[in-house]
Amino acid sequence: TRLGWLVWLPGEPNDFHGAEDCALAKKGGWNDDTCAKFFSWICEKKPVSAPCQWTGTILRSS
Repeated sequence: TRLGWLVWLPGEPNDFHGAEDCALAKKGGWNDDTCAKFFSWICEKKPVSAPCQWTGTILRSS
C-alpha cells in the first residue's frame, strides 16, 4: 500500500551498498535503511465500521 507522506531526506533513498530495502521516518523525512535493524513501526489500515450496540431511546424536540 502506498503511503500518503513521501518526503525523503536529502540524498535518499540511495540503497547504500545495495542493502537498504526498508524505510524509517526520521525528523524531517524518510530514510532508507537495512531491514536488520529493530525499530518501532507503524501500520496504516483502512477504517472499518462497527455496528452500534446502543439500545436507548432517542428523544427529539422541535
